Amino acid sequence: MNVKKAVPVLAFSVLVLAAFAFRQTSEPRMLFEKAKFAMETKGDLSGAIKLLEDLLQKYPQEREVAAKAQYTLGICFEKSGLAKAREAFEKVIRQYPEQSEAVSLAKAKLAAVSRPGAGPAAKQDQFQMRKIWSGSDVDSLGEISPDGKYLSTVDWLTGDQAVLETESGKKRRLTDKGPWEKSSEFALFSTWSPDSRTLAYNWFTDSSCEIRAIGIDRPGHRVVSKDASLKYVHPGDWSPDGKYLLTYFSRDNRMSHLGLLSLADGSLRALKALETVYPSEMCFSRDGRYVVYDLPTRSEPRESNIHILAVDGSLDAALISSPADEFLVGWAPDGKSVLYTSDRSGTFDLWAVRVTNGKAQGEPELIKKDLGPISPMGFNDAGVLYYGVDVSIVDLYVTEIDAASAKPASPPVRALPRIMGSKLSPDWSPDGTALAYVPQSPPGLELVRRTSFNIGSLETGKIRTFPLDLRSIGRLRWSSDGRAILVRGLPKDGYWSLYLFDLQTQVLRPLVQTPAGSAVSNLSTLDGKDIFYTYLDIPKKVRKLLRYNLDRQSAVEIYQEDTRPGMGDFAVSPDGKDIAFVDQPSTLKIMPSGGGEAREILKLQSPEQPVSLTWTNDGRGIVFSKALSTTDLANQRCELWLQPAAGGTPRNLGVAMDRISYLRFHPDGKRLVFQAGQLRLEVWAMENFLAADKLRKPQK
Repeated sequence: MNVKKAVPVLAFSVLVLAAFAFRQTSEPRMLFEKAKFAMETKGDLSGAIKLLEDLLQKYPQEREVAAKAQYTLGICFEKSGLAKAREAFEKVIRQYPEQSEAVSLAKAKLAAVSRPGAGPAAKQDQFQMRKIWSGSDVDSLGEISPDGKYLSTVDWLTGDQAVLETESGKKRRLTDKGPWEKSSEFALFSTWSPDSRTLAYNWFTDSSCEIRAIGIDRPGHRVVSKDASLKYVHPGDWSPDGKYLLTYFSRDNRMSHLGLLSLADGSLRALKALETVYPSEMCFSRDGRYVVYDLPTRSEPRESNIHILAVDGSLDAALISSPADEFLVGWAPDGKSVLYTSDRSGTFDLWAVRVTNGKAQGEPELIKKDLGPISPMGFNDAGVLYYGVDVSIVDLYVTEIDAASAKPASPPVRALPRIMGSKLSPDWSPDGTALAYVPQSPPGLELVRRTSFNIGSLETGKIRTFPLDLRSIGRLRWSSDGRAILVRGLPKDGYWSLYLFDLQTQVLRPLVQTPAGSAVSNLSTLDGKDIFYTYLDIPKKVRKLLRYNLDRQSAVEIYQEDTRPGMGDFAVSPDGKDIAFVDQPSTLKIMPSGGGEAREILKLQSPEQPVSLTWTNDGRGIVFSKALSTTDLANQRCELWLQPAAGGTPRNLGVAMDRISYLRFHPDGKRLVFQAGQLRLEVWAMENFLAADKLRKPQK
């Protein structure tokens, strides 16, 4: 080639490529500015919507501009009065989690339209579903008061029993135990008296669980349950005459019973032995003669069915039993039907069955298709059903980290983009070609549905599912030879334990089975022979770090401490010599893996705290997620940081997302996978979903 001609040709080529690249990056920005002009200056909302939708379709890879476009699209929908505005804002959070500015704006918009009581009430006899409460502090463990003025809830900033005023949206604590640092006691489930003036709730201390009652306007509580032998007691429903609480209780952490707790003297009468299973919902009939409850079967397949029991002992039978899952919603306001959800058609739908003298009459009636898994929160006197739904968005993300420069080589992207749904607890295969993870079960059904884990191929996208004979699955860790998966699991008749699943034979072998009141928590593996895990002895208030040897099939204790505040996440160094751990609430420490004194390498200032950690593959650094606040636990903003193992100043890696946890480096030492996303609950109300003559409460 003629050199004199080649130089101009090369220069021209560079200019052409540069111009093309400039056009590629400027085109989406030009479209975005054009759309903003159409919206803000010309008032042409439909034109702006078209431009924004074209931008999102053509340039999805331009994530910063796309996130802004998605947010602006929500603004256009909002100005147009279209219901699609909420969906548009939610897409910003779900699809562009690394774009912090756009995510923050979208969250603010969602919070503004999701305040308690938002939305107009339905006209008489007009079916309507409306959102009552949304945000980071939503709790669906309580009930609506019969007069409809209050939702009982737990204020998880302290663990106090509280109420939410449905009209104003204000939250008010009924108890005042102080901060978690002062007291670890807390409230949980609650139920209202028929006159809406008193709330019964279970209260957990360091050594007991009891039921207490407190007046909505009267200070101070009284302990209702008097039996000191109770390990657990649950307030299910208040009897229509106000004399009893329907409960389920346990004295030995294994055998549970349905029972009646006297509000007058605290005596407890057992109605029925439930053995090792327990209901998710239970309630009295409107006349107080019957108790209806759901219960999972003890045999396989483990399905939930609806049962009915006469308080006087004259009836004990299945009300709804089918090869599907049925979960109780409650007795209909007219007292003639029982409402429940069922997945008999493939989706969770709302059904009703007429009941006379404790027996089902005729075929169940479909009330609402595709309602989804819900947490029932009762009816008010007007017959409006309140319920909680889980709309959490949790997924697995991968980013490339340059440990030398402490900078991300790429923004976080979804690890398995073709696989829909939330994913938990990731771990790379030893050869780096696959990810093991736990698929999120339908919200509210974790204990009966999270019974399998998946392995997703990064090369083909193919997913293999491995069902396990467990009630629930927690953390996963791949063995170093790739032949087995270490599983933290909940057995059907016990407590969180440790198992090894052989991928070839698909045999699940128990390694560490815990006694009553104890649990296996975090875990890590080393060289295929040793497993490290934390063990909680709740009655003795002790947390231990143990090392289990697979050959000897025995464990030795490395570390022991009081459970408050205690060790958080931990990770074993690549050479097996050290263990880095979170000394809650604010310190990172390193100790020898054989036991010994721990040294502090980082201390954060409140409210910042380390959450999850992992070693870099060269063993020279520790990558950890730092929570920026302790007040918004559901949407806790986290950043990724790199801390030198030898000590020194940590470096910000430039990745910020909600609730970053379960950090694991790829075998190549560059790619980091982690779990991130929002924990979100919402409370909804459903009105006029039964015929008008059925809906109205009978006059007394």
